Amino acid sequence: MTGEDEQRAEDAEEMLGEVDLLRGDADWVDETVDADDAEVEADESTGTVSITVDGETTEYDAADLPFDPPWKHEDEQFSPRMQARLGASRELNALRERFGTYELVEERTVNEPELYEGGLAVVEEYGMLADAGAVVRDEAGRVLLVRHPEVDGWGHPSATYEGEESLVETAEREVRESTGVEATATGFCYVREKHIVREVEREIEPGELLPPSYPMVTVVFTAEGDGDVSVPDDAAVTEARWFEEPPDETNTFTAELLDR
Repeated sequence: MTGEDEQRAEDAEEMLGEVDLLRGDADWVDETVDADDAEVEADESTGTVSITVDGETTEYDAADLPFDPPWKHEDEQFSPRMQARLGASRELNALRERFGTYELVEERTVNEPELYEGGLAVVEEYGMLADAGAVVRDEAGRVLLVRHPEVDGWGHPSATYEGEESLVETAEREVRESTGVEATATGFCYVREKHIVREVEREIEPGELLPPSYPMVTVVFTAEGDGDVSVPDDAAVTEARWFEEPPDETNTFTAELLDR
């Protein structure tokens, strides 16, 4: 095991404790289920997991459970879902140390299996699923807004996290690449952790295990910037401008951020 692997293992133990099939992240299990009272039997040949609670046994398709069966990642240190949790936790902890505390907005969305697995593929490539943007103002108080071909109205620069950088670097890079303006993040404007839940066919009854999920982090920073706007030909946005006051066509989310 390399030094980096050892550090990741230490991070996992510190944040999640000793993870087994039913322990780890609290949102994996309905609060009415006591993991200590559950017996788990996994059958790789049928792809099922049987869980017995208070003498009653329920058999599940392994793909519908909030944990990976023991045979799926037996040769890996972490499953993609755990990578997503660890990556999000590490990044948010680093941001807290740099900028201080923040108000965390938590949401939950249910994705069909194909979209759910697509998110996990991004996690495997980059280490976590996240995006970052910035509300940039200059010394005169003007705000920097952009138009994106797939978004109605004017909005703040924002981009998907692509690995090998922090979320601060993601936001600052997107401002620079889409507008030509050099910006420096100064604090938090908005922090959200969205729990991506896998859609399952079964009805979730009280006391049953919740469907599998992993986090997606969105951070919008406050930032300072200055300079003339220049949109490159290959930029993801179609237009960028400094505004003394946000225009009426500002999209709802960005307008709410500007009112904070």
